[in-house]
Amino acid sequence: MNLVIGMFMSLCGTAEVLNVIRIIKIFITIIKIVVPILLIVSAMTTYLKAVTSGDLQKSNKALLNKVLAGVIIFLVPTVVSVIINVAWTDSEVNQCLVNATSENIAQVRINHTHNLIDRLEKNLTSSNYNSALSSTKKIKDSDIKEELTEKIKSYEKYVALSKEIDDLAQNYNRSKYKELHSTIANIEIENIRNNFLERIEEIGGKPLNIASGAYPSAQGDLSYSVYIPDFATEKMPLIMYLHGDGGGGEWLYAKARSIYGMEFPFIIIGPQGGMWNETSGRKENLKAILDKVCKEYSCDTSRISITGYSRGAIGAWKMVDKYPNYFYTAVPVSCSARINASNFLKTKVRAFCGNVGDERGYYRVMNRSVNAIVNAGGDATLTVFNADHGGTPPLAYTKDLLDWMID
Repeated sequence: MNLVIGMFMSLCGTAEVLNVIRIIKIFITIIKIVVPILLIVSAMTTYLKAVTSGDLQKSNKALLNKVLAGVIIFLVPTVVSVIINVAWTDSEVNQCLVNATSENIAQVRINHTHNLIDRLEKNLTSSNYNSALSSTKKIKDSDIKEELTEKIKSYEKYVALSKEIDDLAQNYNRSKYKELHSTIANIEIENIRNNFLERIEEIGGKPLNIASGAYPSAQGDLSYSVYIPDFATEKMPLIMYLHGDGGGGEWLYAKARSIYGMEFPFIIIGPQGGMWNETSGRKENLKAILDKVCKEYSCDTSRISITGYSRGAIGAWKMVDKYPNYFYTAVPVSCSARINASNFLKTKVRAFCGNVGDERGYYRVMNRSVNAIVNAGGDATLTVFNADHGGTPPLAYTKDLLDWMID
């Protein structure tokens, strides 16, 4: 019984159910009044006919039966109502029956719309927006209907923004992230602004609020610079570039700017040195720089990559060999080194060299290293260009390669 009452009450709060109850109440009232009257009229008609025909005994019996039927039909709904009132005095069931009026139903519809608006504010989805807007169509008070409709429509732009955040999570684009973040930061409604910022920064990271450019520093005997893009955020990938003889740590920074402008999608570390694998403690210092920078700028520790050209390529090979499982990708260009291929199983390698002059010698050694990694079960390729030693880096460092290093 309690289960039935509970199910009834769960439905009783809806305008549709209350409206059905209201119609049933009207129908019962009509039956209670009209049917007895019809029975009495019918009885009187029968009685008059009987008087005319002289059969009073039969007419009296028929009159009595119809009068009794009319009284019973009139009294039954009243008796049932009294029983309900006595059995469920002040109960929700009785209240539900009492509330089944046109005025209360109109108020229930208004309250329902308010509830849908509250749900929309908490979860700005298209379905919640459409449900709230649709509910206003059933409100009869034109002033209230207009007021609630305008309030719902004021959330339309936020529903669209919420959809853009969902799309960004599925297909991340840094320029789109920057645009959306700027828009969201200017939202005046605090709870919506904070909710959106939390969602979007979960995708692209919290802005570091640091100016773009070069930040020089030192670790042990190594000087280095950290190159920060415009609108740098937490969780950005990190790439360390090791230069060759006569080169500089800023080379990859210049290359990235020529490809992306100042909105390159990673942080760059450019150490200044040269003898990356031969000086005692050099690899340890490079690792310390990576750890320090990654912590300071809250980079994505799962996307730390290393690349190098010529003697810097030797350093890249040696760093992965010494610190297996640390680097996401490695890109050695135009040089190789003795390695243990099993240390490269967690690092994707894309190696590059030319086929002119000294590059032919580098090709043989690099090809041997790449094949060893592949045979050990790793992911490694070697691309050969029709170029000499100095002509290989411009061909190797393309947008596709840099995107691959951080993807």
